[in-house]
Amino acid sequence: MPLKHLKPGALSKGATVPPDYSPTLYYHTFFRRKMQAVFLKKVSQDVEAPQIKPQTLLPA
Repeated sequence: MPLKHLKPGALSKGATVPPDYSPTLYYHTFFRRKMQAVFLKKVSQDVEAPQIKPQTLLPA
């Protein structure tokens, strides 16, 4: 846990840490951002997919 030694508000002035700061909350937000990035990447791939799909859906 890299932030274990830090007290609430001990991070840089730009980052705001809530008084009820907890490592689980930190990891939860990190996990959500990671999942959101994966989801956005998947959506962008799904947007590019229709260029290929119609050819496969056409009856031979």
